[in-house]
Amino acid sequence: MQNDQEIKFIGRKKLGVVTIGTARPYAAIVLRSDNAAKVLLHEPLEDILKLVQKIADFAVAYHVGISDWDISIDVAGEGQELAEEFSRLAHTRHGCSDSFGERWEFPFERGDFADTRSQCHFDLKQWLKTGKLIGEGDFDDLGYIGYTEEGGRKAATSRSVLAKQEIDASIPDALALTFIHKDSPPPPYMQPRYEPISEYEGGGDQRNRYDCLPFG
Repeated sequence: MQNDQEIKFIGRKKLGVVTIGTARPYAAIVLRSDNAAKVLLHEPLEDILKLVQKIADFAVAYHVGISDWDISIDVAGEGQELAEEFSRLAHTRHGCSDSFGERWEFPFERGDFADTRSQCHFDLKQWLKTGKLIGEGDFDDLGYIGYTEEGGRKAATSRSVLAKQEIDASIPDALALTFIHKDSPPPPYMQPRYEPISEYEGGGDQRNRYDCLPFG
């Protein structure tokens, strides 16, 4: 592990997000670039709208693009509601038409891996050969993610198995989500333009639940 004062994030940045669920006693948001990764949130946050705000705040603070290529949200558990709420926010405040949310535990019928989650954890382990983890001890649970063979395909340790072992998979899964492969990435991040969209922001008495977010 290295101090974040010693690391400069290089390349495109991505966010991986999970909600509380099986083997995940905490919600987690992890930031990763080409060379480094850092835990931004790891807490028992159940309020979906507050979590939406956290994602938006971190995206702006760390210059992460508002697209499903740059922000991956696991739809397991309350993740489906989170993905829908963030999709709504991204559309109304940023003009992004993407539908956020990853069903990465859906089994593959063919290929080298049992599912997308297994492939992402494999790619994560390859990245660790050169990538740096920022934050002493934050990523220790990565060591509990192993592999088995299922029908000739590699399968990462399931969340149900990790739950029986009382292992917290929140951070490992959030980091692994940043390795989801998608074609045709959108242009790199550009600082969003902020435009008031309600009377509240112009000094009136009305506001909607997303007016507090620094989104353009």
